[in-house]
Amino acid sequence: MKEFIRNFKKQQTVGILNISSLSLGIMVAIVIGLWAINELSFDRFHKDRDRIYRAVINVTVNDTPVKSGRTFRPLGEQAKEELPEIEDMCRVVIQKESDVRIDHVLHQSVVTYMTDPNFFKELRKTT
Repeated sequence: MKEFIRNFKKQQTVGILNISSLSLGIMVAIVIGLWAINELSFDRFHKDRDRIYRAVINVTVNDTPVKSGRTFRPLGEQAKEELPEIEDMCRVVIQKESDVRIDHVLHQSVVTYMTDPNFFKELRKTT
């Protein structure tokens, strides 16, 4: 420790750069790790999570390819009718910053999710 302090006093600029870069590297590693954990925990609450799929649409907007999790409303019903492998479908719509009133108390700027009634329904087992 004495050697570290002696070297830090002699070369403060190098010491500050070393400590700053180490701190930045640790911070980036933590942020990437937290992001990966969040991405891998998607739909982990559901018992049948290995049988859940999300429809994604690929479109081109102003000559730029765009992937979007938002699809047209009838897609689920039509896909369920045409593909017998689909057991059930559920739409999820995120409505950002809406006002919600619960028991005469107004909660402002609340992120709400609207889903079909079968969102928490368990899938029936088919073998």
